[in-house]
Amino acid sequence: PKEEPFMYVRQLYEDPSGRIFVLTRDFIYEYKNERLVKTPQPPLYTKDSLSNNFVQLTVDNTGALWIASRRNGIFTWDVARNCYVHIAITPDADVHIPSDNIKSVQSDGQGRMWIAGSDGLLGFMNVRTKKLTALPVGYGHLKKLLTDKAYALLADDRGNIWAGTTNGLYYFDCTGDIPQLQHVFRGTDGLRSDFILNIQEDNFGNIWCLSEAALCM
Repeated sequence: PKEEPFMYVRQLYEDPSGRIFVLTRDFIYEYKNERLVKTPQPPLYTKDSLSNNFVQLTVDNTGALWIASRRNGIFTWDVARNCYVHIAITPDADVHIPSDNIKSVQSDGQGRMWIAGSDGLLGFMNVRTKKLTALPVGYGHLKKLLTDKAYALLADDRGNIWAGTTNGLYYFDCTGDIPQLQHVFRGTDGLRSDFILNIQEDNFGNIWCLSEAALCM
């Protein structure tokens, strides 16, 4: 594409309806008729620094796009208003959250949109009302949240959430009205490091995580 002298591709994504998206650091494209076509783009970061520094794209249970960025929070497409809703810490954002440095967004089995931020944000948002429930350090009953600095999220095939943080891999049961922290996996459970950077599920239901030290299953 002419607007990008080089393409720093961050993600290839196919949504449940079969649409294919290419997310680069600076732009969002949809693959149509063997071509990359720019989708409607979120507002630029600033006039002097044009990149929002996008990191991840996904859809919620209504099919709306959610785009996470390292500099400018989250953008989600409002079909009724035909525009993006800006979710960020900045005063002019449409919805306010406590961090702009977002690492991951994922929808759980109940349709809640989970948000992970490395500055200290781990929680979930009601897709309709955009109300955020941030999980504080110490959250939980049988197990306690050790940190809210999160780098990765995965919704497994049961709709439950795995969160990679600076202090372990968290597993949340999301089948009820209130997500429950079921387990915190750390070095004592076999992880080579407590700092988890990425999480994936394979076709056999195994959960893989990439830590600072090793790849674990």
